[in-house]
Amino acid sequence: MAQTSSIYIRPAFLEIARDYLNPLKRCKIDTLVLGCTHYPLLTPLISQVVGQDVRIISSAEETARDVRETLERRAQLAPEGANPAHRFVTTALNVDEFAALGSAILARAVEAPEAVSLAELEDGLRHFETTARKDPQ
Repeated sequence: MAQTSSIYIRPAFLEIARDYLNPLKRCKIDTLVLGCTHYPLLTPLISQVVGQDVRIISSAEETARDVRETLERRAQLAPEGANPAHRFVTTALNVDEFAALGSAILARAVEAPEAVSLAELEDGLRHFETTARKDPQ
């Protein structure tokens, strides 16, 4: 996480985080639940803004657990010891910038990222929802 903190703790990002989180600080929150799976990458920045007295809870582990259970239930989980194939897809217009940032975050090369439009994502979501209806829970 130390590598990601240096990526995300930048003056512009810090200012944005303050704008979003200061109203919560003023309410004297003691716990903050991170509701998006990419927020754990921002935990050092968020922690810096809200302070060490605020407990930060990440939804990423629970989401990963749910994904694993779904893949197991559908018999789509890769076998133990399988060599994974990685595919990187982004809606960013600049895939080179995405690859550079992704490589820094993951501490490994993000090779050949693909650009995808929001329309393509919506089509994929519709397909997923159709499939999910056939296999509820």
